[in-house]
Amino acid sequence: MSKCIKGIPFYNDKVKDAAQQFAINKGLDEADKPFNKTTTVQATTPDKSELFRDIAIKQRGTGPNDPEHIMLKYQQYAGGGSMSHQMEHLGDLLWRTTHAMPARHYGIDSKINGGISWLNITGPEFHVGGEILKTDTTPDPRRAYADFLRNLESNIKAIKKEGLTPPTLKGAKKIIKEYGEAHAELPVYNKVQWIMREVPIALSKFDYIKVKALLEILRDYPRDTFWKDFESITTDKKGRVLQYKPPKGSTISKDTPNLAENIRYGEEYYRKIIKPTRIKSEEPVIKQLMPTINQAMSQVTREMGLPLPKEVGNTTAEQRKKDPGIYASMSKDKLSFDVPNINIKYGNELKKTLALAEHNTNKINRYLAGEKMTKPGYNLFAGLYSTKELQILAHLYHEMGHHLVNYYKNPYKKVSTLKKIIKDIKPEQDAPKTRSTRASKNADEWFAENFSYWAMNKYQGESPIGPPRTVLDARFMQLIRQILDKSL
Repeated sequence: MSKCIKGIPFYNDKVKDAAQQFAINKGLDEADKPFNKTTTVQATTPDKSELFRDIAIKQRGTGPNDPEHIMLKYQQYAGGGSMSHQMEHLGDLLWRTTHAMPARHYGIDSKINGGISWLNITGPEFHVGGEILKTDTTPDPRRAYADFLRNLESNIKAIKKEGLTPPTLKGAKKIIKEYGEAHAELPVYNKVQWIMREVPIALSKFDYIKVKALLEILRDYPRDTFWKDFESITTDKKGRVLQYKPPKGSTISKDTPNLAENIRYGEEYYRKIIKPTRIKSEEPVIKQLMPTINQAMSQVTREMGLPLPKEVGNTTAEQRKKDPGIYASMSKDKLSFDVPNINIKYGNELKKTLALAEHNTNKINRYLAGEKMTKPGYNLFAGLYSTKELQILAHLYHEMGHHLVNYYKNPYKKVSTLKKIIKDIKPEQDAPKTRSTRASKNADEWFAENFSYWAMNKYQGESPIGPPRTVLDARFMQLIRQILDKSL
């Protein structure tokens, strides 16, 4: 692991360019050096109210040219996808931490972890309809550009079918550039604030290596000094507050070396890997999501120490007969999706999907406000999410929850350690707001549904009814902590 500020790793040792890593670390060390003839002090309460809250106002309260409005303009223009999602959440870091000033409000863990997970892109072996794709299993953020191109191509086709004017790559890049330029105008007063601002700026340049590195700094920043550093200001000899700037010419203030070459790599990865290897089925939703599905499976299996499913494909006639409403299934070796049902529910009914999510979240909010609810407000946690892509990912994580139950510390044997532990769980002891109808069925479904919501927050940064620790069953949260720290 690389040495960095106060021992904080900037990026892992799998970066392919050692000279680049050295230069970045050197730049961060340089950025720690104070300005000449300046004084660094803790901001007073009036300073926080005036200076720091002003950052939040400028981020989303000044009109159509502020960063928030430009992000919404991009989403309206280009549609959904990973870039739309990350522009929203990674562009939110400074606002989250400054909007309540002088009170402290952190609230960025899920956004930071979601961004890092998004950029931990690997290409392990997976099977689709008998085909096998093998790529490098080392995480490589440069591949995110291929996902950007895939999303945009998909949205262009969908918008054309509706008879509307589709976005273009040139038009999308123009708005993304404006988004970065608007963030660059936000004032910042110390290094922590600067790093938060630099994340969306690097994203606007498709500098995914720098984005991931900056997010890892924030993730690993010592909590005991975070607010002290975040609330520091520097004044000149006349007492005037200075905006923070890295030392002139320092590496941290520059783009990743060979950025244009990295973007070309993403283009080639899209052309040679993503386009030719899409799942061969009649369902465009699954086809579009296959790289994301593959990435999600890899993240869960790697972190939980599980074997990858040996096959990804469609459900069988026997499975559909047994469960006519099936969307996905996890058997011993195969993750299956039911293409016809997904097509019916998600393919052409986005308005209904949004309405259902709004209905479910409103019902939960009424429950949290004191309204009586005697049974769950939704069939599956997937019904809480507001896009078809997120709902399908929630189904995927549900099935990965079953995979975890089946194979935790006991791959391909009859009964896993985890399955033995949860067999006596009684889901009905959980409050209605924290379980779906499916979770009420038995201990296996209870675990899979809780895992789905937890994983959507951890890996996608999505938690529509609140953080997992306040929403999910405490018994599940204890189990997942033990799994992660390997004490189970």
